[in-house]
Amino acid sequence: MAKNITLKWELPGPEHLLGGLKMVAQKINEKTNGQITIEVYGEGGVCSDPEIFQTVASGKLDMGYTGGGFGKSVGFAGIPRSEVGELPFWPSGEAGSAWVKALMDKYIMNDMLSLGVVPILYEINGCDFTGNFTGPYYAQVWCKRMYTSLADAAGVRIWAEHDTSAAALKMIGLTPVVLSTPQVPAALKNGSIDGVLMSPISCSRLFDLREIVSCCLKVDYQQSEDNFTIMNKKTYDSLPTDIRDIVIEEIRALFKGVDRPATTKVGWQIWDEQVKAGKVKIIELSPEEKAKCKQQWGKPMEDDWVSRQIAAGFKNARAYMEDIKKMRDDILAKGIPEYTGEVL
Repeated sequence: MAKNITLKWELPGPEHLLGGLKMVAQKINEKTNGQITIEVYGEGGVCSDPEIFQTVASGKLDMGYTGGGFGKSVGFAGIPRSEVGELPFWPSGEAGSAWVKALMDKYIMNDMLSLGVVPILYEINGCDFTGNFTGPYYAQVWCKRMYTSLADAAGVRIWAEHDTSAAALKMIGLTPVVLSTPQVPAALKNGSIDGVLMSPISCSRLFDLREIVSCCLKVDYQQSEDNFTIMNKKTYDSLPTDIRDIVIEEIRALFKGVDRPATTKVGWQIWDEQVKAGKVKIIELSPEEKAKCKQQWGKPMEDDWVSRQIAAGFKNARAYMEDIKKMRDDILAKGIPEYTGEVL
């Protein structure tokens, strides 16, 4: 067994989201007979969310959880390929996991190792390269003021988590504002933004915006998150195999237990109570506005992503896009199934 080792792990988000990580840290400590202690930090504990990749790579953090959209932030232009996972049209279910594994094997793993980090988990659209998956879900537009349609809300300032979801909002006539997630409640309260693009569970329970929101515009944006849990490569290589296996097993078990359809359903139940109390209205879009969203969030979003990547220096972005679409199509052609449950 290893000597006593302390590892630092950061999850960007407020303190109340760290419970799961702290439980994992305790299990790892117990299973290694106290020889591994994990210090868990929230947003800003060691660095900001956009800095997690380079902070883990530098060794100031041993592990971190973050989105691919931050991979090239703050001058860290290492993994532009990973950001593609934020687009809202990738496969789900078993097919999704097979596609993410193919993406990892051909591109992402080598990119990350060259930067000095090792992926423990890599998730796109709820599908991880280890074969685990949960169902996809929709994000909606939640606003402080009452709006009756997208046209009525034209130009209002809506929070977006990253550049890709910002592009999605702009394409349907809204004004995106990109902020780090922990800043959102205060920004909504002080009027810096007018609303958020967020899942019903995040909006109700995780960030508790129930007393601020007046309406929900049901845009049904498929929230394809591109998330990593990464470990510093030197840390990874230095851990004895048995210790490393325990750490990885417990981290993966935490995320394997995530059931997004179930938590999304809980979120809608909370909002149904708000509707019954007369505190919020859920606005169904017209067929024309629904069709506009669906159309804009297909090929136009793909082209926008490619253009942004080329402008940022990833000159092979178009060829990369075509290759990974072919990888997707080949997997689906084999009959590997997608998620068949209800998407909420």
